[in-house]
Amino acid sequence: MGFQADNSVEINWKSEWVWAILMVFCKSSNLPVSVFFTIVEAGYFLFAFAAVRKFLPSNPLMGLLFLLSSLMFYNFGINGIRNGLACSILFLAIAYFLENNYLPAVLLAILAFGTHRSMALPIIAILLGRYVIKDYRYAVYIWIACIFISIIAGNFFVNILGAIGFDDRMTSYNTSDYSNSFSSTGFRWDFLIYSTPPIILAWYVLVKLKIRDDWYRILSIAYCIANAFWILIIRIAFTNRFAYLSWFLYPILIAYPIMNLPIWRDQDKKIGLTLAIYCSFTLFLQLVVW
Repeated sequence: MGFQADNSVEINWKSEWVWAILMVFCKSSNLPVSVFFTIVEAGYFLFAFAAVRKFLPSNPLMGLLFLLSSLMFYNFGINGIRNGLACSILFLAIAYFLENNYLPAVLLAILAFGTHRSMALPIIAILLGRYVIKDYRYAVYIWIACIFISIIAGNFFVNILGAIGFDDRMTSYNTSDYSNSFSSTGFRWDFLIYSTPPIILAWYVLVKLKIRDDWYRILSIAYCIANAFWILIIRIAFTNRFAYLSWFLYPILIAYPIMNLPIWRDQDKKIGLTLAIYCSFTLFLQLVVW
C-alpha cells in the first residue's frame, strides 16, 4: 500500500518512506529541482555538523574540516545524495545513542532507515559494538577473516544477500551489464587499502596504548563490522555504494583520537599536520587514482 502524488511519486510505507515523503512534499509544493537539492544538501550538512559537535566538542570547526576533507563528502553531495542524507542522520543518532539519550537516537535511526534502508547495516554494527563485541581485537579478527573468505568464496555472499533482499540494487549490480560498464570490478584492493588506516589507528590506540574510551571503541568496532560486510561483496559493480556504509565514520575515526585522546607528544601541534595529510590523501585518491 502506498500514497501517490500526481501519479508519479509513490510513498511505500514498507520501504524508504521518509525519502518518498520529501519528494512528494517538494513536488506537491511545486518547488524547483534546485530547491529540492538544497533541502537535501542542507540536511546532509547540518545533521553531520550537529554530530561532529557532539563527538568533538572542544573544537567542532576543526572536526568539520576533517569531514569536509573526507572522500565521501563530495560524492555524497553530488551523487549519492539519499545515501549521504541517511548517513548524516544516522551519524547524529549514533552520537545520541552513545550519550545514552535513547529517544532521539531511536527517532533519528528510524528517519535514517526510512531515508535509505541500507542503514540497517551500520545500525546493527553499532549495536554489536555496544552490547556484543566488547574487545576491539575480535572485530579486527572478523574483518581479517572476511578478507580471506571473500577471496575464496567469490560472489557467493552477493547472491545470498541479494536473495534475502538486503538491497534491491545489489543483485542488478552483479549482472554482466553493470560489470561491463563500471570502471573497475573484481577484488578492489585499492578500496581495501583505503579502508585500513582507521583500523590500524584504532589498534594502536585501543590495543597498544590500552586507552579506554567507550565512544571510540564502539565506533571502531562498528566500522570494522560494517566494512567486513562490504568486503564480502567487494566484487560487485558500484561497490563504493556499500563501502560508504562504513566509510561515513572514517573522518570521525581519524579526528576523534587525535583531538580527544592522549596518544602523542605535542599532540595539539600535530592535529593540523594530520589534517593536511588526510586531505592530501583524499585528493590523491579522488584526482589521481579513482
